[in-house]
Amino acid sequence: MTKKLSCGRYAIYWYRHRGGPLFMRFDGEDKRRAEREEIDGHERLLLAYAASRSARPTPGNTFADVIRRFRVSPQGLSALAASTRKEWTRWLDIIHADLGMLSVRALNDPRTRRVFIEWRDGFQTTPRKADYGIQVLRRVLAFGLDQGLTTANVAEGIKSIYRNDRSDIILEDDELAGILQAVTPAARSAIRLAAATGLRRGDLVGLLWSDIKSNRIERPTNKSRGRAVAICPLAGDGADLIAELRQARQAAVDEGRLPSEHVLVTERGKPWKPDSLTQAFDRAASGLRIGKTLNDLRGTAATRFSREGFKNQEIATFLGWEPARVDRIITRYVHAETMAREAIARLEGTRTSV
Repeated sequence: MTKKLSCGRYAIYWYRHRGGPLFMRFDGEDKRRAEREEIDGHERLLLAYAASRSARPTPGNTFADVIRRFRVSPQGLSALAASTRKEWTRWLDIIHADLGMLSVRALNDPRTRRVFIEWRDGFQTTPRKADYGIQVLRRVLAFGLDQGLTTANVAEGIKSIYRNDRSDIILEDDELAGILQAVTPAARSAIRLAAATGLRRGDLVGLLWSDIKSNRIERPTNKSRGRAVAICPLAGDGADLIAELRQARQAAVDEGRLPSEHVLVTERGKPWKPDSLTQAFDRAASGLRIGKTLNDLRGTAATRFSREGFKNQEIATFLGWEPARVDRIITRYVHAETMAREAIARLEGTRTSV
C-alpha cells in the first residue's frame, strides 16, 4: 500500500496479509523515490520474510514485543539521556515497522544476522544514519538477551560502514581564528570556551555559574545524566574568557538587570540551544571552507592543555577520553610542532655561528 505522509513524503507499506501485521516499509521524498527504495530493497524484503517464517509469530513472541518492553523498562529507553531518547524513539519506530514481525525464534537464529546487515545496507547512502540504526538495534537485542527474552544477539559485531575517523582531528590556530572572526560575539565566547575546555556541546550550553570554581569547572555531565562530574582546569584563554564574562555579568547586575544563570548566552541573553550553537559554527566554517566540526574543538583543547603543561593522562581525564587517543593527538600536533621549532632553531644557530 502506498500512502502520502503528512510531511509530504511517500511511504510504501508491506503487510503479511490483509489486516495482518506490518511487514516492511519503504519511504522517499516522493512516490517515484519510494518505489525506487522498494525495488532496491527487494532482497532485504525477501530475507526478512524468509527469516520470519522460521517460526510463526504469536502475540508476545515477536521482536515487536521486545521493542515494546525496551521502551518502558528502566533498563531500556528510560535509562538514556533525554536528548538521546528522542532520536532513539524515532529509530525504534523504524525498527518496529521494518523488523518487528520477526519471531523470537528468528532473532536467535544466526542466519538472521544477514537480515540485519541487509536492513543496515538499506541506509547505505547515509552511512552515519545506517550505523546509528544498527547501534540502536544491537542495544535492543542486548536488552532482550539480558532480560531473558532471547538467547542470542546475532547483531553483535556487525561492523560500521561510516569510515570517516575524526578522532585525531583538531582545529588549527589559523582556522579557529578565522571562525571566531566570522561569528557573533556570543557565539565567539562559546567557541572560545569549547576550545579552551573541551566540554561536550550539551555541557557547554548547559554550563551554569555555579559550576565555575576559582580555577576550574566542575559540572555533572549531560551524557551521564548527572551521575559523573566533568572537572577541567581554567587556564590560558579559558581563564581569560571566564573573567571577561564575569565582568560583563557584574555590569548587568550593576545596571539593575537580572542576568542568566547560564555562563554562555545568545545576544538576547537566553541560553544557547545545542543545535543553534552547532549551526553558528557550521555556517562560519562552511563560509571559510573549513571542513571541521564543533566537536573537533575537543581535540584543540587537548593540544592547549598539553602546551599549558598538563600530562596526557590528566588531559584524558579532563576530556573523558582513552589515554591512547590523547597520545595520538599530542604526538601529531604538539610534539611535531615542537620538533619542527627546535630544528629551525638549530638551523638558525648554525647559520649565526657561520
